[in-house]
Amino acid sequence: MALALLLAVLAAAYALIVHPAWTGPMREADQRIRDLQERDQRIQAQLRQAAQVERQLQEVAGALAGRPGFLPERSAELASAGLAQRLETAVLAASPDGRTCAIHNRSPLPAETEEGRFIRVSLRAHLRCGVPALAAVLHALESGQPRLFVDKVSLLAQRTADGRDNSGGVEASFDLSGYLDQEGATGVPVEVGDAP
Repeated sequence: MALALLLAVLAAAYALIVHPAWTGPMREADQRIRDLQERDQRIQAQLRQAAQVERQLQEVAGALAGRPGFLPERSAELASAGLAQRLETAVLAASPDGRTCAIHNRSPLPAETEEGRFIRVSLRAHLRCGVPALAAVLHALESGQPRLFVDKVSLLAQRTADGRDNSGGVEASFDLSGYLDQEGATGVPVEVGDAP
């Protein structure tokens, strides 16, 4: 009877003290091992895909290098001068003799930083053109590379001294804009200053 009572006390002590103190930490350790094994499997799967992801990144970088969207200049002042040159080139291509389209005025606008990284460089242009020549100029500016944007377009029909329409000629004013990447492709910060 004493032996049975001793065994009952030992079984109760094991069930109440030893078993919870021993199996609880073991279960926690087992769960932690399973979590770490799952994490290791995920990391191994990502590492196996690293070469494929790197190859895809190189393909995308190559495709983007062939289609540059940012202005190539390294400062806002140079970019303004580059915009003026692109405008002159587009007008010259649309009207080689200068009779159907001419630049009346152009002036740089202050550079603006957008989204903390991109610098918008703009130029206000005023042209006197025939409608077909103006359409050719605007198309050349917006469809070329680097990416340029024409906005705030204002058109006014040209009139003769007696007030009649001047055979389809218009005075056009618009803002021509492009973007600089502050860090650029090389990671060198772009110089930002007031446009000249």
